[in-house]
Amino acid sequence: MAYAIARIAKLKGASVASAGRHVDRTRDTPNADPAKLHENKILIGEDRPVRELVNETIDRHGGKPRKDSVECVELMLGASPEYFNEGRDTDNPERILLFQEKTVEFLKEQYGDRCVKATLHVDEKTPHIQAFMVPFDDRGKLNCKAMFGTRAQMRAFQNSFAAKMQPLGLERGVKGSRATHIDIQQFYGSINREVRVRVRPERVPDPPRLMMTEASREEYKQQVIHAVAEQFHEPINILNKQAKLAREEKGKREAAEKRAATAEQRENEWAEKFIVEQKENITFREQVRALAVAVYRTEQNAVSYLREHERSREAERTQQHERQQPERTRTCEHDPDRGGGGRSR
Repeated sequence: MAYAIARIAKLKGASVASAGRHVDRTRDTPNADPAKLHENKILIGEDRPVRELVNETIDRHGGKPRKDSVECVELMLGASPEYFNEGRDTDNPERILLFQEKTVEFLKEQYGDRCVKATLHVDEKTPHIQAFMVPFDDRGKLNCKAMFGTRAQMRAFQNSFAAKMQPLGLERGVKGSRATHIDIQQFYGSINREVRVRVRPERVPDPPRLMMTEASREEYKQQVIHAVAEQFHEPINILNKQAKLAREEKGKREAAEKRAATAEQRENEWAEKFIVEQKENITFREQVRALAVAVYRTEQNAVSYLREHERSREAERTQQHERQQPERTRTCEHDPDRGGGGRSR
């Protein structure tokens, strides 16, 4: 069973240039084969130092970041060795090409122009791709936490890469595993260490030249046994350590699988609960919205009624005033005390 592998490293300051020199092979790389160096290939970006590409991208988005900002995220994307070599001594070029195409698609779909460089390495034991991405958010600000700030976001990153690799027959690794890259390196380094058990003849004592007695023969046997056991001591210790590491790794894997199963069960329960709560929230929001609409309409009706009532009262006052005006005029004409204009005969 072959797995898709995806890891990240957050880089800032001098670590950006250091990682770039490793990828470009401008510094000593002990685990790389110089004879295969020409087979490495730049898949995204230009054949220039990573530090320069990152600086240019940052300048386009507003200039120098804070000292503690993550300037770049290094992505290591690969697969289990058995996917590439199919159990043979050499890697299958067709499989490397398929993996390369799918990985480039993944990087462009996920990060677009934020991915400033991606390089295929085939000069190490297992082919893989190392990419560099400047973590800008939607506002154009450096914000690595928005992309890789939580375990859930890391799981989502690994899930999306595994989903992209699924057509190649690659599966996702164990969810919830707490194993780290350095632990795996040390484990396989110890397991793959060659153990040679041999007896060096020059270290075996010579038999006595004189006629051997029973006591001398016994002493000679003990000397031989001691010499052989002394030479076997170190290889046997190595084998014991390898067996111990294998048992510990098995225990860690079983524990990780158990934690993963528990975590997956909790995630499913949480998802079901979230869906129920969302449905309840939607119903509640609809009720609140309907109530708000009803209140608004009631207020509008009340305002309309008050305005209409005020217009009616104003009209009544106007009509009453118009009716009273002629009466006052007639009263003034016939009332001499009010200066009426009545004629005296």
